[in-house]
Order: sequence, then C-alpha cells, then structure tokens
Amino acid sequence: MHRQFKGIISDLLPEFFGVSQRLLPKIPHQFCTYHALKATERYVKYHYSGGDKFWANRFLFVTKIICQCKTLETAQRALAYLERHQEELRRAKLLKRMNILRLRFPHLIKHFQDSNLRPDNNIIENVIKQLNQKFKKVAGFEKFHTAFNSISLLIMHYRFHKFTCSRIPGNNGKSPLELAGVDTSHLNWVRFSQRS
Repeated sequence: MHRQFKGIISDLLPEFFGVSQRLLPKIPHQFCTYHALKATERYVKYHYSGGDKFWANRFLFVTKIICQCKTLETAQRALAYLERHQEELRRAKLLKRMNILRLRFPHLIKHFQDSNLRPDNNIIENVIKQLNQKFKKVAGFEKFHTAFNSISLLIMHYRFHKFTCSRIPGNNGKSPLELAGVDTSHLNWVRFSQRS
C-alpha cells in the first residue's frame, strides 16, 4: 500500500507528540480536542485550588469554545479573550493552565488548516473499543501465531469493510482505505490479507 501519512491525530501525551515531531516533522499533528477539553474539566473539577471559581469556570467555558467551535476565527478570538484577561487569570492562579493552553493551541486548531484532519480521535477510539469487544468474545489463543493471524484478519476486514451507519457525511458506502484515497476495487480483502 505504501501510503504516506496525511496527518496525525493524538491524545495529549507529550511523549507521542515528541516522537512524531522527530520522525514525521512535516506531517500535520492535531491534538484531540475532546481530550483537551476533558483534561481542563478534570483540572477545574478536581484539582483547582485557586479559590476563584468564577474565573476557573470562565477559563473552562472559553476552552470549550476553542475545542468545539466551527471556525478558526472563533478559536482565535476565544484565545485572545483569555490573553486580554491575564491579570485575572494570574490572580485566580490559572496562568499555568493558560500556558498549557497557549502551547497546545496551534495543534488544537490544525484541523481548520488541513482538511485531512479531524478535531478529535473518537473514530479511532471507537474502532479500538469494538476490537476489544470482539477479543473478549474469543477464547484464549494457544499460540502467538494464531493470535497474530486472527488480529491481522480483523484489522484487514475493518480496512476493507464499507461503513453503513456512519454519522459523518460521505463515509457510508466507503471503507477506511477508500476514504484514505486507496483504490480497492481490484483487491479481494481475503486474498490480500493472505499476502500481507
């Protein structure tokens, strides 16, 4: 298949980001906006001890706007709002969170600049969840080779399987490989999986 990456969507793990930047520096990297928002929600709910709940909730609200907005301009205006209120954030002991948001911001908005990227990695996580459910149903494998072949077959089936109930417009009737631009019309997925 020898396809190049069109983009990377990842959680907020700095180790993964560092490795991907070193190995694939020219590939656009989008941080998952869902994970960014959830991290801020957890911080405000469980770890914030600055005492100014108004600004903590305001910071969370603006982060939500950045993570869920539909345009680059809206995200930039939301960040600019927080930049204008640095003094309030300092008094509320939120400058560290603001610095984290400022560092992540270019990678939270990458999907506005590259149409190959989605704002979150929920599709991938759903695939992993479905694979986990299938693995739980299967009895234990006696040999590594058997497990490897079964997992490879599941993955190959997913790559060639056409979506039928996707909520994303244009995905139904196409497989993940077709969505990635691969012509699969001349390939039989079972025969192809035996070669790989």
